[in-house]
Amino acid sequence: TAKSTSTSTSTSTWVDDMRVMVTELVRQASASLREFPPNGMYPEGPREDIALDMLGSPVGKIQELRSSYGTIVGTRMAGSLVVLVSDPATTIEVLGDKKSIFTKEGTAFFPTSEITGNGLLVSDGEVWKRQRRLTNPAFRTKAINRYKDVMAAETRALVREWDERIGSESGVIDVYSHFNDATLKIVSGALFGDSLNDSDSRSINGAIKKAFEYFTQRGTNPLLQILPSSVPLPINVNYLDAVNVLDSKIYAMIRQRRGHLQGRMRAM
Repeated sequence: TAKSTSTSTSTSTWVDDMRVMVTELVRQASASLREFPPNGMYPEGPREDIALDMLGSPVGKIQELRSSYGTIVGTRMAGSLVVLVSDPATTIEVLGDKKSIFTKEGTAFFPTSEITGNGLLVSDGEVWKRQRRLTNPAFRTKAINRYKDVMAAETRALVREWDERIGSESGVIDVYSHFNDATLKIVSGALFGDSLNDSDSRSINGAIKKAFEYFTQRGTNPLLQILPSSVPLPINVNYLDAVNVLDSKIYAMIRQRRGHLQGRMRAM
């Protein structure tokens, strides 16, 4: 009985602490929610949050917005002010000519998350330049030719598997899952010189799906946007488990690749 009482008290205290923390986070988020700039200082567009519409049919929603408001649309998505650009000339300015004044900071890229870290996808300025220089060897002609060979080989293997299944089974093939498997094998073979076995492929695919589910729900759930992933909600626990799986598999491939290269250097 004493043990049950102690457990109940601990649970109650944890719930109270969580309630206080969430209340404070909501207050901070509400206080920091940016208002739309005055008329004439922000592109026209819907002032309601379009996150749910983008989740359901992103391409359809973008086409709808372009048809209604033009090639530059200002709106709100998942709580943040965003500008959707589909005008070619403006796109060149944003990504090229004037890229120094357009940063990647913002919730759309989830900077410093456990998945993206501070890599090429989300970094800017000198950090981006340094990392881009480090990746230069991966974009040389010789490397790209190797990617081409790996892509062709994995595609042929996938087609053979489909032919065999069509000949021996009835029903529907899960193309999405197969494409995920093929993509992972291509990345592994092209970048690490190693092929994932079926078990690793399934583990990584499952982890990637969990991570995308987390980001999808985070983008449409205001509570998840303000709560750190360390809060032990079921979706956060699943997400962090997925990150751990990805870390363990990717780092294992990196260690194997480094060991292979070191062995070759010693042999020379």
